Amino acid sequence: MKITRLKKVRQLKKKTQDEVAKQAKITTRSYRYYESGERVPDVITAQRIALALGTTVEKLFPYKA
Repeated sequence: MKITRLKKVRQLKKKTQDEVAKQAKITTRSYRYYESGERVPDVITAQRIALALGTTVEKLFPYKA
């Protein structure tokens, strides 16, 4: 199982997937897809997740050229 940056940050912040999803105004199922790397959130959703975790989009979802 791949540990994503998103999961690492969430665990460091001591938040559950449900808590982050609720704060980001998305479903827990969607959040799980993003955290597992199965899907990539759109820009607005990524901003909401970053805000819920108190970090930046760039730190959660680094750009790969």
